[in-house]
Amino acid sequence: GVVLLGAMLFAGRRVPTSLGLTLIGAAALFHGYAHGSELVVGASAVAYAVGFMGATTLLHGVGLAAGVGLQRLPDRVARLTAAVVGGA
Repeated sequence: GVVLLGAMLFAGRRVPTSLGLTLIGAAALFHGYAHGSELVVGASAVAYAVGFMGATTLLHGVGLAAGVGLQRLPDRVARLTAAVVGGA
């Protein structure tokens, strides 16, 4: 999922919102399943979920701030920055 999204950023491709949301939802589903399967037998599922949601909230906040910051840059600089980050 991450490779696909990075490649799309790098290529500067725009997709319809419905397709983008579907791709992100599918990636999130598989990503969440992968992390859920890492739960150690006997560990607290509630504590794990709370920590996971806290980390996810923090990462989304950073992503939102980065997106707002990119919108303040000139268009060509924002596109170049997105391509570099996507390529990385």
